[in-house]
Amino acid sequence: MTVDPGVNAAQSSGVAQLQALLAALGEVDAEAYFSAADTLERVATLLSATADQIEERSERIFRGAGGAERWEGQAARAAEELAASLVARLRKLVRIVESWATGTSSAGEGINSAAHEVNDVIRNASSV
Repeated sequence: MTVDPGVNAAQSSGVAQLQALLAALGEVDAEAYFSAADTLERVATLLSATADQIEERSERIFRGAGGAERWEGQAARAAEELAASLVARLRKLVRIVESWATGTSSAGEGINSAAHEVNDVIRNASSV
């Protein structure tokens, strides 16, 4: 059986393109994505802890929790609303930052996965 030289040339060209893609993927540091995702997770944790602290202090100040003297009056109500709004915004920001962390980590995983898959295709094409 004779192999068509055009098929061999096309296969060689395809393998060369895949090797170039693999080299480009190799230049991307997937670990940097994982490190960035870890940093974002730490930021989300700190934001969440801050929201918790504001919420706990608000309970003491505005509700008299833990035996604290309760602050009352119009200024207290305004401050309580402001604190509650701040906590809500912090919780929303926590969810946003957590989604960034997930997406960033997924990008690192995608880079690693793509490199492995391209490498498998090259290996299989080379063995044909």
